Amino acid sequence: MRAPMRILVTGVQAPMGAAIVRTLAAAGHMVRAFGLAPGSNPFAATPSVEPFAGDAALGGSLEPVASECQAIVHVATLDAKPTARAVTEATRYARFAAERELVDQFIVVLPAAAPRALAAALAEAETLAKQARVPHTILAAETPEAAATQVARLLTTATATA
Repeated sequence: MRAPMRILVTGVQAPMGAAIVRTLAAAGHMVRAFGLAPGSNPFAATPSVEPFAGDAALGGSLEPVASECQAIVHVATLDAKPTARAVTEATRYARFAAERELVDQFIVVLPAAAPRALAAALAEAETLAKQARVPHTILAAETPEAAATQVARLLTTATATA
């Protein structure tokens, strides 16, 4: 049996992030769910999920939560009403956290169909992710279930090769 990973997931209030958290927890990983509203914990029934309030677009907010994580899955760009600035800043700070923690895998989940108003910001987010100095993957997600399956597959492969 493979050892479980400690994984930080951002954007967990959105359907995509929540599906990823649940799938990874069901696979036996310890998941840090980042981006919840203070006092909120939709994962309370799942002991392997630690809830964290915060905003990935605020510099320095991710690093303490990323401590000792082997992977970061950044899906904050898929929040309900993202702004262009939040999309790029959240990706930038997620990348910085991944680099500082020297994670085994940095996964950025972007929408397969970009809203027109966010197209430039999402392109910049993709560029920022590609510049990561740690192993990284960029996924284009169509549905929460598909994203969760893809992320779980990538992290299972990363665990198997580590």
